Amino acid sequence: MSIQIKREHVSLVARLRNLPRYLTDSRISIYKKVGIVLAVIYIVSPVDAIPDVIPVVGWLDDLGVLAILVGSLMRELDHYVMEDQGRLAK
Repeated sequence: MSIQIKREHVSLVARLRNLPRYLTDSRISIYKKVGIVLAVIYIVSPVDAIPDVIPVVGWLDDLGVLAILVGSLMRELDHYVMEDQGRLAK
C-alpha cells in the first residue's frame, strides 16, 4: 500500500510575480536573501572555482550554482505563495 501526498503547484507566473515581494519581505531571513545575492554574484562573476576560459568544464560550476539557486528559490516561492494565499483566505 502506498501513500500519495497531494502537492499543490504554484504557477511560474505566480512565482515570478511574487519574487520582488519575497525579496523585500521582512519575515524572510536575511541569510536567505544574502544567499540569493551571493549565488547571483558568483554566477555573473568572472572569478570562479573553475575558470570559465576552460570550455564546457568552466561553465559547470556556474550551472551547478544556478541549478541550486533556481531549485531552492522555486521551493521557497511555492511555500511563500501558498502561505500568502492561505492568509488571504482566512
